[in-house]
Amino acid sequence: MADAYRFPLGSADSPTPALLGNVEVSQHGEKTPGVVELVAQRGDRVTLLSLEEQEGDAEIVFVGEMYGTTVGTLHQIRAADRLQRFLVLYGHLDRAGPGVIAGARLQAGVELGAVGDTGSPGEVRLRLEVRQLRDGARLEPAEAQRLLDASLTYPCDPRNVLPLRAR
Repeated sequence: MADAYRFPLGSADSPTPALLGNVEVSQHGEKTPGVVELVAQRGDRVTLLSLEEQEGDAEIVFVGEMYGTTVGTLHQIRAADRLQRFLVLYGHLDRAGPGVIAGARLQAGVELGAVGDTGSPGEVRLRLEVRQLRDGARLEPAEAQRLLDASLTYPCDPRNVLPLRAR
């Protein structure tokens, strides 16, 4: 099913990157639906995704150490006649891209960084995690552990929001 979705690696008509799969395991031994890891080459360009039904540009809300070097983007999606907010985390980057700083509003396709192995030496891959913000949640200050706090955000299956490939 991965072929149905676009990912933040390569171009829209590139082959689907290989998925390492759902990697997070909860304390109860269940996989967390919000995380996938993508096979990539060191230095591969990682670009900002526009999510399905997204309104406006995404905002960079975090650049720093989380899953190695990580960039977090905030997206607004209209669903059921209301705006919902989603946090997308791009982890294990070698570096953040030019102009990728907290507070910047960026359009889809902008380079967020390059794939690396920060936080997982020798394991080059891109971690892609999608989390939905709870109603009324404020991310400020956007610190690594705070973004993962269950009272603010919760894992969301990426298939619910990833853009579909054009057929």
